[in-house]
Amino acid sequence: MSVIGPLDVDGFHGAAAAPPIARRNSDGTVHTRIMIISDTHCATLTDGIAGAENTNFALPLPPSTDLLIHCGDLTNEGNTREYHEALDMLALIPAPVKLVIPGNHDLSLDRDWVISHLPSDLQNRQPEMNAAEANARYSDAQRLWTSRYERAQCDGITFLEEGMHSITLRNGAVLNIYASPYTPRFEDWAFAYSANEDRFNSYADTLSDATNISRRPVPLRSEHQVDIMITHGPPMHILDIVKIDDTMQDTPEEPALRTSVGCPHLLRACMRARPLIHCFGHIHEGYGVKHVTWPLDVDEVRSRRVTIQEWSEQTEAWSQRQVEPIGLAQDCGDTKHALFVNLREGNVLHRGKETVMINAAVMNKDLDPVNAPWVLDIDLPVAGEAGLESEG
Repeated sequence: MSVIGPLDVDGFHGAAAAPPIARRNSDGTVHTRIMIISDTHCATLTDGIAGAENTNFALPLPPSTDLLIHCGDLTNEGNTREYHEALDMLALIPAPVKLVIPGNHDLSLDRDWVISHLPSDLQNRQPEMNAAEANARYSDAQRLWTSRYERAQCDGITFLEEGMHSITLRNGAVLNIYASPYTPRFEDWAFAYSANEDRFNSYADTLSDATNISRRPVPLRSEHQVDIMITHGPPMHILDIVKIDDTMQDTPEEPALRTSVGCPHLLRACMRARPLIHCFGHIHEGYGVKHVTWPLDVDEVRSRRVTIQEWSEQTEAWSQRQVEPIGLAQDCGDTKHALFVNLREGNVLHRGKETVMINAAVMNKDLDPVNAPWVLDIDLPVAGEAGLESEG
């Protein structure tokens, strides 16, 4: 299945790129435009028309965006100055509703990380402080992003804690969203869990040799329909491939070895929830979009009591059959700094059967902001109206 329209003469998917005009549909849905970014790491939105080079993260951005989603890593080390730089950037994006989660680099938003690095951080990412000062550092960061009197909320930004959220957009669309900033432990960064720890599933759905640490697991479809999952990291086998040795170069004779670094537990949770959209970042090399067709026996597959290794092997074989790449418009031009995905009309996703996966990392592995935002056009149910698409 292709969910992107044909390219126009400028290298864009023209069917999706036109701003929404006819908003409400006869089936009780409304045409909604969603922009998704991640891993901006204090990047500024440059003026593309002025001739900025080597970046597709630039102004002007597409019009008529109903919702902006940022999937974490707003900063490099999570200090107050960097948060305000991120807020400066977010303020320039034209969207009436903006949803944000932190990532592993947004250190002071993770109280456990702040407290565990007392009295000082060996990498100098946090100044020497006592417990009271550490708690104040965390509280100040939380307040900046969550208090109704502080800058983020005054700028129309909603900071999502881990768990389920119901969001009503100004066009009337209603979204059930699951959010989580947590990723498998990598070096010494924030919001981390060990590879054998499951943060996303209930005890009954945890792999046989994993330790369940979930506080707000992803719900079953039968319990709560999830429209969008926003996580900082990717699920295993989906837009999560990195070089095993970053110094190795690809050659025609011998490509560099690569491995999957996404979370197996998150894949299991996503398979349980089967949202319309799952967006993330974290793995800069994984930038892209893929279309997942869930197998007919998906509930049997995701409930198997197997080990982490067995699950990884089984789902790797599945991903090679069921996860399809979607072509990209590489030329973003001077006036349309985005890549468009059309999920309307003939490209409508079947709930519970298909998911679009998006790695929206703006930065590449060299921390250059070369990747454009993703823009999705989709029809969503309206609050208080019939027309929800059934799973059957």
